[in-house]
Amino acid sequence: MSPVPPPQRVRDIPADHAEGLRRVHKLTAESAKLHRALETAVTIADRLDLVRQVDAADRDRALLEINLRSRRIPAVWIDVARRLGAAHQPWTTDQILPPARTDTRRSSRNRVAADTHLLVDMAAVSVLRDHLLNHHRHPIDPTTADAVQFRRNMGAIWQRSIITADLINLSDDQRTRITAAAAADLTQRIGLYREMSLDDIHTLWHAYTGGGLADTYRRSITATTGPGRSTNPPLPNPQHWLDQAHTNLTAGGPPQHNRDIERAVDAAIHAHILGKDADHHHGHGLDEMPGANAVIEPGPDP
Repeated sequence: MSPVPPPQRVRDIPADHAEGLRRVHKLTAESAKLHRALETAVTIADRLDLVRQVDAADRDRALLEINLRSRRIPAVWIDVARRLGAAHQPWTTDQILPPARTDTRRSSRNRVAADTHLLVDMAAVSVLRDHLLNHHRHPIDPTTADAVQFRRNMGAIWQRSIITADLINLSDDQRTRITAAAAADLTQRIGLYREMSLDDIHTLWHAYTGGGLADTYRRSITATTGPGRSTNPPLPNPQHWLDQAHTNLTAGGPPQHNRDIERAVDAAIHAHILGKDADHHHGHGLDEMPGANAVIEPGPDP
């Protein structure tokens, strides 16, 4: 079993947890709406009233978040509810929730494994996101603050894994087993994520773009020993996992949403051909479909 759990939907978590996240989303959306109203308020009295309402909404949300964290609701889930509320995006029971991150005991084999599997999850999410952005013809800008921070976070996680492996003198055999298990996990995650929507994948990707993530991993490295001092081979770096994720995605064929479109087109063309051979089946829109030799423009490569 992977030390990084799979994502969940809101409908799959305890009802009281789901209700708490819904309230965070609602209070954040209310605060954002009030902030916009402040920009157009005319009188001082109106502005003061709006400021009081903003303060009340923000205070209620902050207290609610403290309560939710005390009940061990993952901070990354609370972040999703807050981010979507601020963006006025809807909150439903189908909302995806990123894997909850838990730090393992310092300087242990389990920490190395957890960090490696976390890199695998990030690689799968990143490659699927790029694929879906290309599929929907959205631009990909690797220079955005979020994209740059995502790569920095991958680097920080990898640095901790190799430093920890060196500190505990992780053997070649143990490194090989961790890498093999992570590779199998990557294959499973590509299979899981390839059927998700762009919104789902973007939510998972955004959970890895926080600046505090890299800071947390760097602070957790308490020793001064740097990578490369061990005689054992280093663990695979982030680019290795990104390349492997792309290979797995390509080898698996197009995602389900692509295959559904292809089957629909094939069925429509086949029905049109049959319709030409018969002297009926008109009036169902088949005559408007392209013929068997029509050129179907392919989508972008994965």
